[in-house]
Amino acid sequence: MRRGLAGLTVMALVVGLGPQPDARADDGVLRELRPAPGGVVSAGEVEVSAVVDGPEPSEATVAVRGRDPVDATVDGDEVRATVDMPAGSNLIDVEADTASRTWRVGASDVSLDRLAGRDRYATAAAISQDSFDDDEAPAAVLARGDDFADALAGAPLAVDAGGPLLLAEADRLPEATVDELDRAVQPGGEVWLLGGEVALDAAVADAVADAGFEPIRLAGATRHDTARLIAEALRGERPSDDTAGEDDAAGEDDAAGEDDAAGEDDAAEEDDTEEDDAGESDAEGTARPSRRRCSLLRGARPMRSRRLRRRLPGGCPCCSPSRASSPRPPRRHSAMSIM
Repeated sequence: MRRGLAGLTVMALVVGLGPQPDARADDGVLRELRPAPGGVVSAGEVEVSAVVDGPEPSEATVAVRGRDPVDATVDGDEVRATVDMPAGSNLIDVEADTASRTWRVGASDVSLDRLAGRDRYATAAAISQDSFDDDEAPAAVLARGDDFADALAGAPLAVDAGGPLLLAEADRLPEATVDELDRAVQPGGEVWLLGGEVALDAAVADAVADAGFEPIRLAGATRHDTARLIAEALRGERPSDDTAGEDDAAGEDDAAGEDDAAGEDDAAEEDDTEEDDAGESDAEGTARPSRRRCSLLRGARPMRSRRLRRRLPGGCPCCSPSRASSPRPPRRHSAMSIM
């Protein structure tokens, strides 16, 4: 019995010390995959590459699943090939004589363009450059760049004003913002400042004025109040002079909004509408509405007034020359009711 066990041990040692088989073809591992697994690329010709971690390959192929494989270029431990990738979700198969791997990549036939600057202020300027020609925008909106709330609420105001949304630091205008205001906004155009002097210091408003633009501040007690004032501005309600520079932390409501909520005396409105009938005369003697008296255009900036008049068939129902023959409109109507 003991002799038998000893014989088996000797045989095992002989087998273990005998010649070993060659390395298997999949001993290596493919790393540094390009395109990255799970990524999205533009459909069409795409370069695929991978690095073999292990024995260097001598040959390899690359294929998009469902299409014929392409012979790859082998450069040391790197495998490269260009394949035609259709739009959709694709599986890439890389087969080398020392490693293999499959991963999924998406392809899109939608063209992609990147708008970017060296920082968020320059990126906002780059978006404006892509959207507006020189001196095209009648106005712009300015928000603090290191806090998203005012900029987020102000995006609809920028669209409504027909101008860019640009960013500022709390106490200064970055050079990229100043340059873009000078380029895109018409001389003397309005620049809406979102937030009080805690958000955008008075120095920012001064810099806007020094650049030749008219600063208009929308400032609430909190970011929620500022968002409310932005919504009121979208309805054509401008902040009054005594509240336009209000600080966010002051805790006071916008006086212009309270005036609208309180309403106006009907008798005074009758006087207003009588003066509207008279209107004003232009160079050709044609009557035109008095923006100061019109209940639709009251408080609206000239840019908004022209836009609303174009949307009103036959002119403003409050103060057009034909108003006398038409029923009296409601005391106050909003721009949204005619769009």
